[in-house]
Amino acid sequence: MCDVTVINPDLVREAEEYSGISDSKKAVEYILRLYFETNNKKKILNFQNSKIWEGNLDEMRDCR
Repeated sequence: MCDVTVINPDLVREAEEYSGISDSKKAVEYILRLYFETNNKKKILNFQNSKIWEGNLDEMRDCR
């Protein structure tokens, strides 16, 4: 199965310039991966700073 997605060429060009990758597909994949990694890190930090987080990660690591 092959899906075809049309992406704004200006955004693809911007992704290539930002990433330094000249292959359009690889540049877009790189930017998407970077976005999700960054977004996941933000979620983890927000969770740690929320009142939901109860615990001391340093203590937990010392107990091993």
